[in-house]
Amino acid sequence: MRFFRLFIISALFAGITSAFGQLTFTKDSVSVRAAISSSRTLYVKVCSPSIIRVVYAAGTAIPADTANYIVVKGSWTPVSWNTTETSSIYTITTSALQVNIDKTNGAVSFATAAGTPIVNEVAGSKSSVVHM
Repeated sequence: MRFFRLFIISALFAGITSAFGQLTFTKDSVSVRAAISSSRTLYVKVCSPSIIRVVYAAGTAIPADTANYIVVKGSWTPVSWNTTETSSIYTITTSALQVNIDKTNGAVSFATAAGTPIVNEVAGSKSSVVHM
């Protein structure tokens, strides 16, 4: 079952990367948006310490239709999470996960809170690497 979940997560963000400039990030109490351009947005929502929703959308509006989500729960109890960044990586950290977003190409990767890789998108391709 874990492999299936990781596969679905991997499929959700496969192909997000492309050639674009440095991403601009905006953080609120439950999510982070990365404006890739005026026509593309990467949205990362912290739902729980172990559930992170990643949405790549055309335009700046995030689709409200959740029919195709694996987890369709709409409201979540707020959890503690932090962000850090270096010149090349923007990191979202919960007590269970790290989500790293490459600032230059938008590639998303997931790791345990201790930094052990779980799944990462291969920059410039439509594939992901699952670490078991």
